[in-house]
Amino acid sequence: MKKILALLLAFIVVAMSSCTLFDGVDENGSSGPVSSSTQSSSGTGEHQHSFEEIVVAPVCNNRGYTRHICVCGYEFIDNFINDEGTHSYERGICKECGDVNHAEIVNLISTEAIKANVYVTTKYITKGFGFEVTTGVSNGSGVIIDYKDGEYYLLTNNHVVYSKEMSADSTGRKFYVTDYSGNEYQATLIEGSALANYDLALLKFSSGEQYTVLDVASKNAERGELVVSLGQPQGQPNTITMGEVLNYGRVTITDSDVTECNVSFDTLHHDAYINNGSSGGALVDSSLQLIGVNYAGTAHEQGKPSNSYSIPAEKILEYFDEIDYNYKPFNQGK
Repeated sequence: MKKILALLLAFIVVAMSSCTLFDGVDENGSSGPVSSSTQSSSGTGEHQHSFEEIVVAPVCNNRGYTRHICVCGYEFIDNFINDEGTHSYERGICKECGDVNHAEIVNLISTEAIKANVYVTTKYITKGFGFEVTTGVSNGSGVIIDYKDGEYYLLTNNHVVYSKEMSADSTGRKFYVTDYSGNEYQATLIEGSALANYDLALLKFSSGEQYTVLDVASKNAERGELVVSLGQPQGQPNTITMGEVLNYGRVTITDSDVTECNVSFDTLHHDAYINNGSSGGALVDSSLQLIGVNYAGTAHEQGKPSNSYSIPAEKILEYFDEIDYNYKPFNQGK
């Protein structure tokens, strides 16, 4: 019995030696300390909570509050403010916290970015007896990235403007672009710009119409970042799909001749829907900057792509250096 009483007394002394870790709730429902002190284990005095106050400022619809923190680890929160705060959006992005308004972004894409989206057609021709015969046609997408000297410049894939198989049966090629509203123009392939190791090509065309020019981002997009794909999957014009950046890595294209697509660097992987006809199409971020050019996808059992692959922004800029194209962001400073 004496041993039991001794153990019980020891337990009571130890329990009284620390700060109050669990307190009650006041009559207003806010957590807070009921007792601010307890007897120390030495018996020489009491512990008095000494709180450091940290004010967490309200941001948009996130409430502000005050944290009260004691060195012993005890903490409580009160002074909640800004219950009815709202985001302040500018072009779909909150100026205060960076939150994305998807509805506004889609509206900007459909009214602005879509005007940089074009349909690219390559016709393989053979001349004979005074007239031309079309021996083959390949189609894809493209994105306008520059304007100078009265001409628009657009990016597409090398495999959209060149097919080894169809070229073998022809004596030449002609290129056409169709804008977002259906107007068609003959285009010119910039000499030396069709590179299989980047799967990119640069075309230009003249038009009196005014189109949107998308700037290429200065760096690659981060994982998890919102992306929007523009293009003509399965011939459906002006298709807009949304997703996010999944990761970066290398892929092997199994159904394309290496002379058409021979990309061996890490590409941007995302889950915005693309399909045949999306090749060369734009991948943009929430600021409407070009962060990639779609070039391939992985199909699952139903034939629909589960992953989509794009040439990332930093490789696009590297490509411009490779072909000696003096690229400067068209909208810089505007």
